[in-house]
Amino acid sequence: MMIEFLRELMITQDTKILFVLGLIAVAMIIDFLTGTVSAKINKDIIFESQKGINGILRKICSMLVMIFFIPVSILIPEGIGVGLIYVLYLGYLIMEIKSILENLKKMGLDISIFKDFVDEVEKNKK
Repeated sequence: MMIEFLRELMITQDTKILFVLGLIAVAMIIDFLTGTVSAKINKDIIFESQKGINGILRKICSMLVMIFFIPVSILIPEGIGVGLIYVLYLGYLIMEIKSILENLKKMGLDISIFKDFVDEVEKNKK
């Protein structure tokens, strides 16, 4: 049932873009939560609420910019705008995943299997 719902989201370019934007939003929440937990667990990290608030504000601004570029992408001809949106969104999603992995590492978890994956993705980007 859930797989069918996700497949329906992939039917049009519009829903694909919103799907990736939704993934970014979920990754941002996970990043914030893992960052908070790692700051509480790891004694080497000084837990400061101001850093958390600044992080939330940066994520909100990033999300607003990404939403702003949806109508801007329509102004760019030949479907190039949609391609640029995908590049922007997937790049941002990879950054969020890397941040989550860094937070997990700070918690003392072994992330080597995921780190290899991210390193491979970055290597193929170049």
